[in-house]
Amino acid sequence: MVNRNYGKYAVPETLIKLIDLQKELEQRDLLPYGDLFGLYFSLDEVDQRYLNTPIDLITFARPGSDGIHFGFLTDFGLVEDLEESYIVRVSPMDFDDPVKIVARNLSDFFKLIYSYPASVEVLDMNSTEDDFKRAEANASDDPVSQEVRNIFKNAFNLEHIEDLLVYYKSLKEDRSEATALETGDGIGIASAISGSSSHPIMEVSRDQNLELNQVEEFFKAAPPEAKLKFLRDAQSFGLIFDNIDLKQYLQNQLELMNLNDEAARIM
Repeated sequence: MVNRNYGKYAVPETLIKLIDLQKELEQRDLLPYGDLFGLYFSLDEVDQRYLNTPIDLITFARPGSDGIHFGFLTDFGLVEDLEESYIVRVSPMDFDDPVKIVARNLSDFFKLIYSYPASVEVLDMNSTEDDFKRAEANASDDPVSQEVRNIFKNAFNLEHIEDLLVYYKSLKEDRSEATALETGDGIGIASAISGSSSHPIMEVSRDQNLELNQVEEFFKAAPPEAKLKFLRDAQSFGLIFDNIDLKQYLQNQLELMNLNDEAARIM
C-alpha cells in the first residue's frame, strides 16, 4: 500500500532520515507525545487519503487532528525527484478551501518548522500580512525543547528563515510563473503539456452534480492541461468521491494519459 501511494517515485532519503530521527528521539524520551514540531512523519499508505486529497499528492505527515495532512505535489508526474517537489497542506474539514502550497520543497519545509513551529499548519502562499505576524509572534511560545531543536538543526544542516512574508511572497511568484492554468484551489496546473495556446475549460462548482456524459463530451476535445484542471478542481471540491461510474471513467482517462499512479489513487 505504501508502494501504491508513492507509485513511480522513490521515497526521499531525507524523509527516511527524519522518520528514523523521530523514532530515536521518542526512544530517548525527548518527544513525550511522539510528534516532532507538532507533526507525525510516516510512510503513508494509499488508503490514508481523503476525498479532497489531490490525486497527484503523496502524503507523508500529519498533525493528528481534523484529518489535516501534508504531501509531495508531483504535478501529475512532472516532478523528477520528490526532494524538490512543492509541499502541500490538505485540510479535509475546510471544505471551501482545503488545499494549500506551504513550502517550495522538503528542505524548506524543515526550515519552516524549525524556524516557526506550527507555521505550516496555518500559513501558505496566499496568507495575509497579519497571518505572518501572528505566526512569527507565536514562535516565541515554542514548546519543543532546545535539545530537540539543536539535534534537528544539526541533522539537516538547517538555517533560520528570517522573514516568513518574504519567503511566501517569493514562493507565490515562483509558482505563478510555472503555472499554465489556474485552478480553484490556487495550486494550478504546472507547465503547458500539450503546447496548445487555447484551453477550452470545463468549470465546476462545489454543489454541482457532475453528469458522466457531460464529462465524456468535454474529454473528447480538451487538451491534457484542461483535463488536469478539471480533475484537480473536481477532486478538491469532492465531486467525484461517491460517483463510481464517473470515477471509473476518469481512471481510464488517466491511464490513457499514462498517469497510472494517479489512476490508482483516484479509486
